[in-house]
Amino acid sequence: MTGLLRLFLAILVLISHLGLYFFGLNEGVFAVVIFYILAGHVVTFLFTKRFKNDVKNFYRDRFLRIFPVYWLVAILYI
Repeated sequence: MTGLLRLFLAILVLISHLGLYFFGLNEGVFAVVIFYILAGHVVTFLFTKRFKNDVKNFYRDRFLRIFPVYWLVAILYI
């Protein structure tokens, strides 16, 4: 279900970037806010269920997922 919601929100952001508005509102702003709420829900779920509130292992996992790709892209960019 969240996959379809994310697709719908991505389409709203795309429509917003095209400059189309419904009822004078920028639907892209709404979509981005919902994306942040979903991201917070996913991170909270991971922290409480998968890592059993273990802060050390949670942040180690986050670090190992993010920084290798970050350094690869940084090196390729340079």
